[in-house]
Amino acid sequence: MFDLDVAKKLKIAKSTLDGLELIEKYIENGKSKKLTFSSKDGTKLVGILETSHESTDACVILCHGFRSGKDDCGHLVRAAKIISNGYAVFRFDFRAHGESEGIDYEMTIEKEVEDLTAAVELVESKGYKNIILLGSSFGGGVASVYTVRNESKIKKLILWYALIDYDIFFSSGSFGEKIREEAFKNGYAEIVSKTTGKIFRLGKCVFEEAAKLNIGKDLRKLNIPILFVHGTNDESVTYESSEKHSKFCKNARLETIVNGKHGFRDSEEGLNQAIKATVEFIRK
Repeated sequence: MFDLDVAKKLKIAKSTLDGLELIEKYIENGKSKKLTFSSKDGTKLVGILETSHESTDACVILCHGFRSGKDDCGHLVRAAKIISNGYAVFRFDFRAHGESEGIDYEMTIEKEVEDLTAAVELVESKGYKNIILLGSSFGGGVASVYTVRNESKIKKLILWYALIDYDIFFSSGSFGEKIREEAFKNGYAEIVSKTTGKIFRLGKCVFEEAAKLNIGKDLRKLNIPILFVHGTNDESVTYESSEKHSKFCKNARLETIVNGKHGFRDSEEGLNQAIKATVEFIRK
């Protein structure tokens, strides 16, 4: 769990700090509940269900990115702002992340889809009928795959700097040939976080799986509303990806964050714009 006192000592955006303080209030007021549940293969997962209005039947499920988690600052800010507008939020750790079980190099896109399936079923069991998915980065691709297969269960799909073109991403850029060669030689490649220094062992199975996926083409089949949110200076997932896919989807729009980087951590203005667009999209 995050430490608010530590966060206050760091040089973080005011909107982020405000979000963390809101989450702490929900916890203190008993509006935050930690839940343990199981994925299809029995892997134990941990999530947090939060709401400021017990009567709401709408819940937004947050799907975090690679090496992130339910307690990531950006995740918490999104949760706080959505909750404060009257919706429930369920944020959980995918396998091999945060408090959930799992071995990092055994993680695959398909297994994360199974984790999300379990999360949706849990939220449904709590009485929520209108479920919205908000996937960021790697989690955006996972949310997309799930929605394509289960469109009737999802009311809306929100994709923040979503990794849609898995095949391109895992064959170029920071996940280029060197990382690929290491994964196929050792069974996994060690990826070091630039912010925490933590090592994540990415299995070769992800590279093999990514080559077979065409999420962008599948997204075009959806009829539900889709919101793409992306920064033009994203250094991890190209802005052009969301720009391209948003044009081809039937019922989609793109919120462009000018000069925004991956995660919007560098710009409070950009983060606020992304959150405002997201809340307005949920309301419609």
